[in-house]
Amino acid sequence: LATHIRRDRPEEQRDRTIGRKKLSFFLGEHQCCTMSTTATTTITRASLNGSHSPRSPKLDAIVPTSSKRKTTNSHHHHQQQRAPLDKIQYYLQTPYGRGLTLRTTRHADGKIQMREIELLDWKTTTTTTVQSAKNSLAPPPPRKPAILHSCVDFPSVEPQVGDSVMTAYGKGVVQVIRSETKLYQVQLIHWRLAQRGRVTCYLNSDAVKVIRPAEKLYEMTTVWEKVDYATQKKAQATALFTQKQQRSNEGESTSNNKQEALQLYAAAIEAVKYVQHSPQSDNYVRADLVALLITCSNNAATCALQVLANTTTEQETQKLDGIVTYKQIISYSQNALNLILALESKGPDSKLRAILRRPPHNFSDAKLFGQFVVKSY
Repeated sequence: LATHIRRDRPEEQRDRTIGRKKLSFFLGEHQCCTMSTTATTTITRASLNGSHSPRSPKLDAIVPTSSKRKTTNSHHHHQQQRAPLDKIQYYLQTPYGRGLTLRTTRHADGKIQMREIELLDWKTTTTTTVQSAKNSLAPPPPRKPAILHSCVDFPSVEPQVGDSVMTAYGKGVVQVIRSETKLYQVQLIHWRLAQRGRVTCYLNSDAVKVIRPAEKLYEMTTVWEKVDYATQKKAQATALFTQKQQRSNEGESTSNNKQEALQLYAAAIEAVKYVQHSPQSDNYVRADLVALLITCSNNAATCALQVLANTTTEQETQKLDGIVTYKQIISYSQNALNLILALESKGPDSKLRAILRRPPHNFSDAKLFGQFVVKSY
């Protein structure tokens, strides 16, 4: 920046604060350039000798007084106004490899305005040089993901068997791919027909978009997704607990990962513990929830009791302190007993009891109000 200097006062230092106004640059007799500034700027000019021409002044420093504060405030405001992560994140095929959509902003008409895409096949370099990393004893900092901002609607990656996809009928999982016709057999997980009937669709490739599967409970939007998640956790825990029982009968040590089955049972209980029913929830999904809560609570109590019984050293007892307690065992068994008694109070003509007698549960009254009650005590 330059300011016209009067000839009669060449050695005067001037500090001027320039706000929202236009500055004129006098670079020559006929050259003039104008610019507008928005930030407050302090201009400091050193002493000038009398030989300097007023048309070519010399500036030593330009110090923005509020630019740093303005930048910080602007960055903080940008973080506050940042859009939340997309509930459904798509895997896209970009010119730079595979990408995962993080945030999407749209116009009023629904068209994509801007997408924030994490490039999965790219790894950005860190600020630490290779030589400094070799000389340093500390581990190198983690590499930041490469982010692409684009308004282009990139196509989806090619679906594979087992991928979670989004269709016009909701979320689903690819079961079979017919290579000769390029048809995808997709089993929907977003909704069911009567009596737990699953829906299977046969779709073309342009009707299937690969998405990131829901891994957290808050990402599961329907009760069926939570029931499937809890059923999967229960099956894993049962297989692990049965394996431990076989090893114990054979005289082998069961100290490794002996809490894993308990954690899986607890995860299954938490998945369906606070399910909010909707008009779409029928008696079949309610029966599945009751069966999951009763069996998982009883099994979790049994597993926790065996974990405490198998602690032989003081060190193992200290590790379990606060993690597995007798209070938790009583809580699990009491929850199962309360559900069984509430189900018994509905009478023999209850629709839930009639559903539980049929496959896949096959819970007879003797098993439900006899075996399970004894197990709860």
